[in-house]
Amino acid sequence: MKTLNTLILDDEPVWVDNLSQLISELPVEVNIIKSSDPKQCASILESVEIDLILLDLMMPDINGLQIINEVHCLYPNITLVVVSGMDNLATAVECMRAGASDFLVKGSETELLQQRLQTILEKTNLEINYRSLVDRYFEPNAEFDANYASLISRSPKMQQLIGYAKTIEHSHAPILIQGETGTGKMTLARCLGGEHAIERLHCHSDSQQWLQQLLGYSRGYQGFGQPQLGLLHKLQDGYLVLSQVELLDSYAQSVLFELLNHHHYSPLGTDAQLPIRTRIICTTLVDLQPFVDAGKFRADLYYKLSVHRMRVPPLRERTEDLELLVPHLLQQLSAEAALAELPNNLYELLRSYPFPGNISELSALLTEAWYQGEEQLSLQVLTQRCKTQPNSNSAIISHKVVFPNPLPTLTETNELLIKEALNRCNGSQKDAAALLGLSPAALCRRIAKL
Repeated sequence: MKTLNTLILDDEPVWVDNLSQLISELPVEVNIIKSSDPKQCASILESVEIDLILLDLMMPDINGLQIINEVHCLYPNITLVVVSGMDNLATAVECMRAGASDFLVKGSETELLQQRLQTILEKTNLEINYRSLVDRYFEPNAEFDANYASLISRSPKMQQLIGYAKTIEHSHAPILIQGETGTGKMTLARCLGGEHAIERLHCHSDSQQWLQQLLGYSRGYQGFGQPQLGLLHKLQDGYLVLSQVELLDSYAQSVLFELLNHHHYSPLGTDAQLPIRTRIICTTLVDLQPFVDAGKFRADLYYKLSVHRMRVPPLRERTEDLELLVPHLLQQLSAEAALAELPNNLYELLRSYPFPGNISELSALLTEAWYQGEEQLSLQVLTQRCKTQPNSNSAIISHKVVFPNPLPTLTETNELLIKEALNRCNGSQKDAAALLGLSPAALCRRIAKL
């Protein structure tokens, strides 16, 4: 494993030495750079390739949050971890939005703090190794880059996603794309399709109507006077995107599984066996695994769809893309909007808002600000929206929670909820705590009791 260059930045020299000692006792190769002067941060980063920064928030002259913002923008691959004396959820969330990956409390027990530090160091090393593999095996291929020009991004997560998408372009297996509303799932599907014909079919609970659109039907079927060709016929050698596949009922799921398993279909009302020459892409707003566990989604269909599985990250996980997305969206709006002078604190303002509607909501916000601003972006509109945090339920998908039978106990439910939060946050206890409405310390205590 790589020796991690770790910068400890805190205005209390004694704490810097103590933290350095705690880290040196861990079974991880670390080269520690210590500094009690936040003004030295910029010069250190210019002279040493830093992998991890452990920093305090309350420091003289330069606030720790300002350092997080600047480092995250200039050095997006550096892992930033706050080690603060403040055990405050709002502060932790603010740091997360600025670019920190974890939040530790100075007053924590030594053993617990060392465990958290070891996890952070090991995760940082894994991320470095992963980026190395991506750089080695997923190098951009100029021949295919034009297909992905509509995915406006420079974030590492999106670049990894694009790299993976390029490797599966010529596979015939189905693709499953998960992502919140407005993240660009259909845009990614179009990139995968390249120059091939592509259409979207929305999934819904009316399986009969959905199957008629998918398979088509013969003359006289259920009283229809004329036959209708289904999308599987119209899109031969093309791509079909089945949107929100989680909404399919059990019968439609069984039909879809048979189609993918046997590679042929029969239009409704006929016995004809026609080959499927259409590549299937399924999109979902949610993680399907809980649906499978609860028996609401066929396990065999889920495994069939998961041969190639991708998750499009929400905008709040790739705020470095705002500097690219805003000019692009303004250019789409009008030539005048593209040339408009942007408010000085625009990107800081946008980064403070979580955008539950993601890029679609960002586009709508810029459109509203432009038309209300009289040939410039209305700072009042932007401030009003970004300073008003969305309702906590606004980003929740409008489907019923599925409980297993028998009903779990409260203790079992808490355990499942914590595990699901950690899964959604890729193991980050700080992010999971924010998602659950707990402080990181409170979540640690609950995990210890599991």
